[in-house]
Amino acid sequence: MAPDTFTHTTVVAAARPRVWDSLQDPEVWGEIGGVDRVFDPVHDQDGVLRRYGFLVTVGGRGHQGHAETTEVVAPERMVVAVTTAELRGGIAVELGDADSQATRMSVLLSLEATGFLTSLLLPVIARAVGSGLPRHVEDFARRLERS
Repeated sequence: MAPDTFTHTTVVAAARPRVWDSLQDPEVWGEIGGVDRVFDPVHDQDGVLRRYGFLVTVGGRGHQGHAETTEVVAPERMVVAVTTAELRGGIAVELGDADSQATRMSVLLSLEATGFLTSLLLPVIARAVGSGLPRHVEDFARRLERS
């Protein structure tokens, strides 16, 4: 079964290096992905976020997961693969210059079930995750602009 995918693009009133630096904070990925808590982040020698754990509530149940950076093209693209016991997916963020002081940020989120029972609930889960993506991305952009 093909993963469900969702995208949202916004313009952040901040230069691309500043937006890129903010993506190295695991809390940002938690906010964009709609998770409850992130923990145990690992950065490489260049400061790039390489992995973190997270907790998310889906359908009233808590799930622990793992996220790992699978692609980095600084300061343009970062892809994080996400896995839990029942779901897997990814979050890709692409950055481009909107102008000298603003950044176009596109986020693609994919999600697929790894088990039979979860596959039955995936339409409900995907709808909730997908409908929240624009708000999460816009909230991140506005917080970054205010900081």
